[in-house]
Amino acid sequence: MSQMLASTILGIDWIKIVIHLVVFAVLMTGLTLLLYKPIVKFIKKRQDTIQAGLDEGVRKQQEADQRKAEYDEKLALLDQELADQRKAAQEEVEAYRQEQKALADQEIQAAKSKSLEEIEQDRENAVKDLKDEVVDIALRLTEELLEKEISKEDNSRLIDQCLKEWSENYD
Repeated sequence: MSQMLASTILGIDWIKIVIHLVVFAVLMTGLTLLLYKPIVKFIKKRQDTIQAGLDEGVRKQQEADQRKAEYDEKLALLDQELADQRKAAQEEVEAYRQEQKALADQEIQAAKSKSLEEIEQDRENAVKDLKDEVVDIALRLTEELLEKEISKEDNSRLIDQCLKEWSENYD
């Protein structure tokens, strides 16, 4: 009775507690053997798969960054080449424009020289014609004067007539 009294003193049955502890230990050992190792193995496999995916992602990101750097470099080279070609084309256009301007200036100068020569020739011809006309008029006047003696009125009339003919011919 004293034992019973001692085991029931607080309403605790120590035998049941020990049995529960043993059952719990057996259950935990069984669960560990049956479930823990497969779960740990599954989690490890899942972690390895995730890590492999992350590693693959990092590798692909590095490849993409490398390709981007290569493309950026090629693009920069193409931009420089395009700028060089544009500059060369502008220089060619400017050289062609200067050449055409020089040719046009030469043509203008040649046309100007030719026009000046023609004007000078026309002026010389006009002066020659004028001199010839003056000589003809003077000869006619002289002939008329020699044919008859001229009075002041005849002289004025002849001069007016010569001037009139001369102005009619050159107006």
